[in-house]
Amino acid sequence: MSGPVTILGGGVMGLCAATELSARGVPVTIVDPAGDAPGPHGCSWWAGGMLAPECEGETAEEPVTRLGRAAADWWAAQGVTVHCNGSLVVTLDRDRGELARFARRTEGHRTLDQAALTALEPDLDRFDTALFFETEAHLTPRDALTRLRALLRDRGAVFVTTPPTMARRWSTAPALRRAVHWTTCAG
Repeated sequence: MSGPVTILGGGVMGLCAATELSARGVPVTIVDPAGDAPGPHGCSWWAGGMLAPECEGETAEEPVTRLGRAAADWWAAQGVTVHCNGSLVVTLDRDRGELARFARRTEGHRTLDQAALTALEPDLDRFDTALFFETEAHLTPRDALTRLRALLRDRGAVFVTTPPTMARRWSTAPALRRAVHWTTCAG
């Protein structure tokens, strides 16, 4: 890609796309109603920040799991703090069959008894078994969004506040379709 790219949406998906493109030397403009300030206007601000590809593997297609395994390293390479504490999956006694099904459909976990579970997470002492996905991680989405925006500003990315509806109308104009690469990253 040789020309500039305009990305509609400054949430996690838009910022990740912009980060990858700018790392390759592509000039990037991000259209976000909030300009270059992350905040409660977008769902990425409220996300949980789980990097849990093995748990996602229960229902996700193989590329989600495979690419998800590299996500923690990607975020860390962008300067985002990644917490590698693993994921715990627990169920109530009545749902024990669901935990067994989840275990069969996922990889990379070990089963914990109550003593091992309580040693990891004392507040979960009412559960007598759990699955522990040791390699999974999490990040703080608000910090991640702030970090990507700062990184993009340092790389010369431009943030504009043109309402997305106007930008979408512009993207259908024949002259702009030929002159600008448009990418919509909206949830």
